[in-house]
Amino acid sequence: VSTMLRILEQKGVVVSEKVGRGHRYVPHVTKQAYEAFALEQVVGKVFDGEPLALVRRLLDTKGPHA
Repeated sequence: VSTMLRILEQKGVVVSEKVGRGHRYVPHVTKQAYEAFALEQVVGKVFDGEPLALVRRLLDTKGPHA
């Protein structure tokens, strides 16, 4: 979990502050902005930058194991 939080911090999605011996992480962007960021990442990495490929997959009624 800490590795994922550090990666999100490096990407500017969360910020951290030292609290005692640990850290507290809080959002640095809005939910809407993060949704847009995450969707761009998925389209770019999983669907080769083709948003229509994502839409086609979402509309596929055969399910995830097709």
